[in-house]
Amino acid sequence: MPLNKEERTILDMTHFFPLAPLFQVSLYHYTGVLLCLIATITWLFVPEEITMGGYPVLAYMSVVGLGSALVLWGTGLAIWLMGKRLLNDGRESLKRRRV
Repeated sequence: MPLNKEERTILDMTHFFPLAPLFQVSLYHYTGVLLCLIATITWLFVPEEITMGGYPVLAYMSVVGLGSALVLWGTGLAIWLMGKRLLNDGRESLKRRRV
């Protein structure tokens, strides 16, 4: 039996859970939880399609897409800041070794 788009969306969001131990980044657990929550809450409370200004809008996909984008941009920013901090710590460690 094929999955509907809501079930596929939730299944797609779960791929962050195995990435967390694989890359040893616990932040990916939170990313996975938030993405699954967005998909589930949207599935339960947002209609599949609405009309705005006489035009049909796929509300479900719009809400999931925007929410996922925000979570993923936040995750990307957090990873970038962690990497920046690690690089700075490494530089400081090298400076101390040289002195």
